Amino acid sequence: MEMTSARESINTGILPAVSFVLPTLNAQGYLGRCLKSIRSQDYPSEKLEIIVADGGSKDDTLAIAAKYACRVIPNPKVLHDSGVSLALGESGADIRFIFAADNELPGRDWVRLMIKPFQRDSGVYGAFPSVVSPRQDDSVNRYFNLTHCDPFSWFVFHNEADPRLFSKAYKIRDNSGDYVIYDFPIKRYPMIGFSQGFAVRKDFFRKPENASDDILPVIQMIEEGKKIAYVPGALIYHWHLKGFKSFLKKYGQRIEDNINSRNYGYIGRGKYLSLRRKIRQYLWVIYSLTLVFPVIDALRGVFKDRDAAWLWHPAANLCLAWMVIIKLMRKEFVAR
Repeated sequence: MEMTSARESINTGILPAVSFVLPTLNAQGYLGRCLKSIRSQDYPSEKLEIIVADGGSKDDTLAIAAKYACRVIPNPKVLHDSGVSLALGESGADIRFIFAADNELPGRDWVRLMIKPFQRDSGVYGAFPSVVSPRQDDSVNRYFNLTHCDPFSWFVFHNEADPRLFSKAYKIRDNSGDYVIYDFPIKRYPMIGFSQGFAVRKDFFRKPENASDDILPVIQMIEEGKKIAYVPGALIYHWHLKGFKSFLKKYGQRIEDNINSRNYGYIGRGKYLSLRRKIRQYLWVIYSLTLVFPVIDALRGVFKDRDAAWLWHPAANLCLAWMVIIKLMRKEFVAR
């Protein structure tokens, strides 16, 4: 694939070459939908590549990747973030989109919308889309897409976790109409996931110590003074959960990973937390166990978004809180 300079693309208006970086592991259930939406983009096919970093799939993942002309590389470490790092290293494109196999692009103009900030502003090094759910989506998945994070992070970050509310939390540096650039202070960094269609320039390099977390690369970008653009018109579906049981399974594992690893997830980002956030992380258990305040917030959410999916909010908080308590007690007492 012919690659052009990102700076040249900005100066001349030439469409830049783009890569979709996509880690997989036994993803046959949703990979086809994801890849079809990428290949359906209104963008020159010779300027768009898909790099799949596969962790050893035993299902039809590789056959599906071949069907959509993906370049497949092995991911010996299996983990999602190691796959992202490997695929980024293989890409020669001007703009790279970090993707998850459970993502889908509902619009054919997604790539064209996402590259606009890079074309118009040479100081933009990152851009992120708007995560949404179709109405036919599972209500549990809709709830998580509405909050843009898990219940714990929603309580700690709140307006700083939902791009729709960023204007209430951050100063706007530039609003072109097609995208918005906010001033993100490092101690109030936003909850922006690196793997939900986040775009980076070719010359952005993730530090090795930030390679095992989905948020740390965004924090790194803020620390380095690089602009990050929010593109509200670029919609992305995140088929994250299928029912409440899948929530319990997935987030139970995430709690385990956070508890047992100092460099992973929320624990690994501890040094960047403001005092307010540190206080709220301890208040969250009380908030969740009372049920009263989660119910009030759920009703507010239903009123705000006109979506009954918010009614999962009390149950999600309560179950997550008890999982944290039980797993911490097991580590403290049983493991010994």
